[in-house]
Amino acid sequence: MSGGDGKEAFVSDERIRTALESLSVPMWEELIRDFTHQNTMIFRPYLNANKESLLQWLGESKFYRIFNELVSRGLIQFFSQPNLKTTRPTDAYWTAHIIYNARLSNIRGEPRPSVKRSWGEVMSKEAIAASLGTTPYKVGQIIKRMQEVPFSEFENEDINDYCFWATDPKAYKRHKALLARNTYAKRLPDPFFN
Repeated sequence: MSGGDGKEAFVSDERIRTALESLSVPMWEELIRDFTHQNTMIFRPYLNANKESLLQWLGESKFYRIFNELVSRGLIQFFSQPNLKTTRPTDAYWTAHIIYNARLSNIRGEPRPSVKRSWGEVMSKEAIAASLGTTPYKVGQIIKRMQEVPFSEFENEDINDYCFWATDPKAYKRHKALLARNTYAKRLPDPFFN
C-alpha cells in the first residue's frame, strides 16, 4: 500500500473505496498479509466508520473476509511488538470475587471450607495469589488500589477498565494513551455512502 514516494497509497476515502470495489477477496487477503502497522491504522478505521454501508455495497461475505483478515493482521502486529508486557485484568476481578465470597460465607456462618482453613485464610493474599498463579505482593497491590479507589469512584463505569487499572495502573495508562492516539474510532464515514 505504499507509494513510490514512501507515502501511503490508500489514504483518501475514494482510493480505499476504489480498491475495495476492484480487488477480489483473495487479492485483499494477500495484500493485507503484507500490511504495515500504518496501513492497518489507515484501513481499519475506514471499515469501522463505514461498516453498515460497506456490508450492503460489498456484500457480507466480502466485507467480513476482508475485515477478519485485517483484524488477524492487527493482532499479529500487536503481539509482535518487542517487550510486550501482557496484563491479566482478571486478577483484580478474581481477587475481589474471592474476598467478597469468603466474607459473605463468614458472615452467614457457613462451615469452614476445610478442616485446615478458615474463611479468613481463604481470602489471605497468599491463598489468593496461589489460586491465581501470581505473587502475594501483586495481590496486595490490587487490594490496596481497590480499597483506595472503589469502583463507584472510578473515572468511568466500565468494570473491565476498573479491573485493568487495579491490576496494573501503568499498563492501564499506556492503554488509555494508545486509545487516545488510535484512529479506529475517529474516522468520519465516507460521504459517498450518504
